[in-house]
Amino acid sequence: MSKMVKKNAKGLAVVLSAAMVFSATAMPASDAKAKKPKLSTTKVSVVQGAKKKVTVKNAKKVTWKLTKAAKKVVSLSKKSKKGATIKGKAVGKAKITVKMKYGKKTLTKKITVTVTKKADATTNKSTPTPPANKATPTPAATETPAGPTEQPTEPPKDGYKKLKVDLSTAVDVAGDAIPYDKEKDTLTIQDMSIFRVDIPEALAPGSLMDVTVKGTLNGEKGFRAYFINNNEDVNICPDIAISDDDNIPLGKPFEWKFTLEVGEDAGLEATQLQFKGITYADNIDDLTISEIVMEYKNAAGGEQQQ
Repeated sequence: MSKMVKKNAKGLAVVLSAAMVFSATAMPASDAKAKKPKLSTTKVSVVQGAKKKVTVKNAKKVTWKLTKAAKKVVSLSKKSKKGATIKGKAVGKAKITVKMKYGKKTLTKKITVTVTKKADATTNKSTPTPPANKATPTPAATETPAGPTEQPTEPPKDGYKKLKVDLSTAVDVAGDAIPYDKEKDTLTIQDMSIFRVDIPEALAPGSLMDVTVKGTLNGEKGFRAYFINNNEDVNICPDIAISDDDNIPLGKPFEWKFTLEVGEDAGLEATQLQFKGITYADNIDDLTISEIVMEYKNAAGGEQQQ
């Protein structure tokens, strides 16, 4: 009887040992459960000279590749496994190949980048002087209609609307008016976490907006911009426009141009353009805004689609 007990105990030990070996060899299978990497967007629209950031999630390693032809249209900087910054160099289209490693697998995606033309500076044209013997009639004075926007001097792109923001309507995170100099038509943002301006009409998901901001930054830190819906501090853009030393030199007048898209994932319309400190912990420091121009294409109903 004791021999049988010993034999059974020995058999049980062999089975348990085999189970432990199987369990140990099965451990690497967890790699198969690794989450697939995800790009923040596969379609980017950027103005010539401007930048946009694309982010990556769940990747161990990321390789960013541009063909020789694509390098003439765009450039890449700040490349890492978490994302990269795309800059528009020349008008045209380019494709970026992104290889993202997760576990023992590699996922390959392509980003299509469209670079649009940078708005030309207004050309001064001389007005012919009328003959001295003919009086030039003085046009009747007209009142500027009240409202949040006015028409800028340059016409919009085909299929787009273009309006200049009334800076006196800008508010802070609490909805209070921001210090506004009526004579100089400027806003002053001093140590403020957020300021926002209304969009002339609600922009449906998929809509695009080119924004031009002019002013002077005397502080040490820049700021960022994105769309929100009805005063809710939630970004609804696939990308956030982030200022840096290339487009906003400190202590000098700047003209910052960027393009934003209303994201489709949230399913919300964009009603306001929000400006915020460069990071969550930073406030906007000593910034003067002299002009904000919005040139936008509303995707609502597909009427504006080209």
